[in-house]
Amino acid sequence: MHSLRSERAPSRALTQAPTENALIPHSTPIDSLMLMSLRRTARPAIAMSTTPAAIASSASLESAEDVFRSLIAPSRVATKRAIAASKTVQMCFLVDCTSSMGPWIQRVKQKIAHVMEPVKKDVEFRDVSFRFSFVGYRDIDDGPNRLVKSGFSSDPDFIVNFLEGVQDQGGADFCEDALGGLDAALDQEWDGTPEGTKLIVHIADAPCHGKRFHSLGKRNDSYLDSTHWDDMAASIFADMIRHQVDYYFVRLSEHTDQMIEVFKSLYNTESMELKVIDLSSDASKFLAAIVESVKTSVRNSLRRSKMR
Repeated sequence: MHSLRSERAPSRALTQAPTENALIPHSTPIDSLMLMSLRRTARPAIAMSTTPAAIASSASLESAEDVFRSLIAPSRVATKRAIAASKTVQMCFLVDCTSSMGPWIQRVKQKIAHVMEPVKKDVEFRDVSFRFSFVGYRDIDDGPNRLVKSGFSSDPDFIVNFLEGVQDQGGADFCEDALGGLDAALDQEWDGTPEGTKLIVHIADAPCHGKRFHSLGKRNDSYLDSTHWDDMAASIFADMIRHQVDYYFVRLSEHTDQMIEVFKSLYNTESMELKVIDLSSDASKFLAAIVESVKTSVRNSLRRSKMR
């Protein structure tokens, strides 16, 4: 278990899977067919002769088969390990906890215990395991109340009980310390397994500080002109990409739209994509959206593990 912030990415050996032959039936394992091909091309001639050259050729073929098996076996083990790891889900709810967000704090509390059942009803996800956490943020001037963190737990009731003590309060200007919240979300004790499924569900109705992220002016952002926010956002999203943390933003108002577009420019890559869950007009879809997000992230984790 470790923080995901500002760590050096572990080096990985690049491996390339055998190219799939379009004429091979999908029901036959590619490694079995390759061994069969080796035998068909070499064995008949060897079997008809007992000369020293033929015997040496046979030994060479057996050696080639042994080498092939030694290569393919670790690949099978790695695939099974990746599938199992992708079904270990670590899910962080990151929530703006200022005075306008009381209903959403309650909604997370009410729904978090109900995420697992609908996921596991799907045969594809019946053996998924969960670890949940909650990170709440307010604003810079809220001092010791700026951040609240539960830590991860496999028991959703632990998070529910933790949320009993979380109040919607604070937030002096309109913009909030969303980047501080993201930083705190990454700086938790995550399972470091590369293939594991990690996702952050960010729920907010206001943007972070900094003129790059909104057009609300200085009246609504006491820290508008600081360039610190640009560097901080770039660092956070670089870490999210490096550790393959899926990011879902629950959109509650148009005030976060500019921030979302900047976040996309920092986060979206060939294998990572910021997903926006628009609940600005219908909050009743919250649970269904979260369930689908989990399923999507498990599939993403498995797909990315195959690309390594």
